[in-house]
Amino acid sequence: MRYGFVILFLGLTGGCASPNVAQEAADRCEQVGISANDPDFTACTQAYRLQSQQNAISNAYGQTVDVPAPPRRGLPH
Repeated sequence: MRYGFVILFLGLTGGCASPNVAQEAADRCEQVGISANDPDFTACTQAYRLQSQQNAISNAYGQTVDVPAPPRRGLPH
């Protein structure tokens, strides 16, 4: 069950990047000196998009793992 949320998240975000992530990736590439005219611009933006997805996956996994188990109810004494 723990991994179900991560797999669902991956399925929902796998093929699409939101415009905000794409713009942020382009901005970060330009900050390091890779402009839209450079041949490495596509690779740079893809790297930042993947890094953003990895961070989101790590956060989702951490939240799933940190959920405490429900309290056990024992037999009354």
